Amino acid sequence: MALSQKDLWRFVAAIGLCFILFILSANFIITINQSIKEKEILPFWFCIMINIVAMVAFLYLLIFNPLNFVVYAVFCFLYGVGNLVEGGKIIGLLMALLSYAFLYKIEFFKTYKKLKNFIITLVFLVALGSQYRFGIEYVASSLIYIFATLFLLGIGILLFLPELLKIRNLQKTSAIPEIKEPQKEVLRFPLDQFTRRDMQILQGILRGEKYEKIGGECGMALITLKKHVKVLFEKLDVKDRTEFLLKYVNYSIALEVSEEDIEPELITQ
Repeated sequence: MALSQKDLWRFVAAIGLCFILFILSANFIITINQSIKEKEILPFWFCIMINIVAMVAFLYLLIFNPLNFVVYAVFCFLYGVGNLVEGGKIIGLLMALLSYAFLYKIEFFKTYKKLKNFIITLVFLVALGSQYRFGIEYVASSLIYIFATLFLLGIGILLFLPELLKIRNLQKTSAIPEIKEPQKEVLRFPLDQFTRRDMQILQGILRGEKYEKIGGECGMALITLKKHVKVLFEKLDVKDRTEFLLKYVNYSIALEVSEEDIEPELITQ
């Protein structure tokens, strides 16, 4: 049985909640085993606060509305900023990218796109710059990790891009129902009054082609063609091209099938 979108995102929220609870437990165990001198009190409580916010977000998604992507966007943004301020590298970058993805999902950038992009990017850069308190070497290390991660992500995207484009094209083609034109009734004209070239001329007029093009296809001069069309219109009891189109636009025209065109049936015993 296939999972619905709601069930799938509820499962994601459950996994996220378990992960956050594991992080909180690990932080408390590390704090107990460390002495006051070995740990920085402010970053520790900042980390605890960010993870508690994440836990509340995942609880809300799990219990109430797992398809609320606004909560995902806010959570990823806050967690990404908090992780970078705390001194994180890869997780902070990934959460920043996820926050952009969810913000685009909820159409946050539909208005004032450049301004919003600038502000959010600036917040993440300031959070990354706050790592300067650990020393310039730490900031350089974070930048190396971030650029290396972006490079590897880029390779992964390029590797699977053709397959992703194929899936996208298949989804587009399957989403658009095939529109079939209704079959037109075929009117067959008698062989003793019309020729194949007459049919070619009349069919070209029905397709909306100009006389110059029809004359070129039939090998007739323009003046000769117009005279011949006038004769055809008289046979069909129409005054001009407009009346002919109004009368026959909903039909397909063809010659009667002659006996020569009918293949003899194969008699099998």
